[in-house]
Amino acid sequence: MITLYSKATSNGRKASIMLEESGLDYTVRPMDLDNREQKEDW
Repeated sequence: MITLYSKATSNGRKASIMLEESGLDYTVRPMDLDNREQKEDW
Protein backbone atom coordinates (compact mmCIF):
# COMPACT_ATOMS: atom_id res chain seq x y z
CA MET A 1 0.00 0.00 0.00
CA ILE A 2 1.15 3.51 -0.82
CA THR A 3 0.95 6.38 1.65
CA LEU A 4 0.45 9.75 -0.02
CA TYR A 5 1.74 12.58 2.15
CA SER A 6 -0.10 15.55 0.72
CA LYS A 7 -1.88 18.84 1.15
CA ALA A 8 -4.80 20.04 -0.95
CA THR A 9 -2.55 21.83 -3.43
CA SER A 10 -2.49 21.49 -7.20
CA ASN A 11 0.43 19.04 -7.07
CA GLY A 12 -1.18 17.03 -4.28
CA ARG A 13 -4.34 16.73 -6.36
CA LYS A 14 -2.33 15.56 -9.37
CA ALA A 15 -0.79 12.75 -7.32
CA SER A 16 -4.22 11.69 -6.01
CA ILE A 17 -5.67 11.66 -9.52
CA MET A 18 -2.77 9.54 -10.80
CA LEU A 19 -3.23 7.00 -7.99
CA GLU A 20 -6.99 6.84 -8.57
CA GLU A 21 -6.57 6.43 -12.33
CA SER A 22 -3.97 3.68 -11.89
CA GLY A 23 -6.17 1.73 -9.47
CA LEU A 24 -3.42 1.42 -6.84
CA ASP A 25 -4.29 1.06 -3.15
CA TYR A 26 -3.27 4.12 -1.17
CA THR A 27 -4.03 6.14 1.94
CA VAL A 28 -3.74 9.89 2.31
CA ARG A 29 -1.75 11.40 5.16
CA PRO A 30 -2.54 15.16 5.27
CA MET A 31 0.49 17.40 5.83
CA ASP A 32 0.43 20.64 7.82
CA LEU A 33 2.62 22.84 5.63
CA ASP A 34 1.81 25.97 7.63
CA ASN A 35 3.65 24.49 10.63
CA ARG A 36 6.49 23.15 8.42
CA GLU A 37 5.63 19.53 9.20
CA GLN A 38 7.38 18.49 5.97
CA LYS A 39 10.70 19.75 7.43
CA GLU A 40 10.56 17.68 10.65
CA ASP A 41 13.05 14.89 11.28
CA TRP A 42 11.24 11.63 10.73
